[in-house]
Amino acid sequence: MANKKKRKQAISRKFETSDSTFTENFRHILTVTIVVLVILGIFYLLTVYLINRDEDNTTKEVDTNNSKIQYEEIMAGSSFSISEDQYIVLYYDKSDEELSNDIDPAMTSYEHEKDISIYTVDLSKALNQSVVSTESNPNPSKASDLAINGETLILFSQGEVEEYIEGKDSILEYLGE
Repeated sequence: MANKKKRKQAISRKFETSDSTFTENFRHILTVTIVVLVILGIFYLLTVYLINRDEDNTTKEVDTNNSKIQYEEIMAGSSFSISEDQYIVLYYDKSDEELSNDIDPAMTSYEHEKDISIYTVDLSKALNQSVVSTESNPNPSKASDLAINGETLILFSQGEVEEYIEGKDSILEYLGE
């Protein structure tokens, strides 16, 4: 009888030990899962914040003579994928205020007179650095062929390069300034 009682106590202790081990393991797994989910949540929020901060489809409004014209800013990689028959993409460093002050009014008047969409690519943004090069490629056939060396205007027709103009003065001359 004493042996039976000792055996029951041993089995009871074994269940209590396994219950507490199970509880400890469950708590440990739950804690690790929560920590991993919190870290993933932080990375997700940071990614969303960074993408929204450097969004590729932002618009810049220019108010000239009480008319609003918007220039859609795109990423360099989407230059060939715009669905219009004819459009212009102007690549330049928008952080250069002097350059922007010269080019923006010329774009406004050209777009107003010619009724053609103008898209801009800000070469100062990190996402567009892949197309910045020391040598330009005036005959790109796809986005991965783009090699931009300074201010560049490309006239696209049916998704292909029709005109390729480099340099601030040449661009201003083309835009009629």
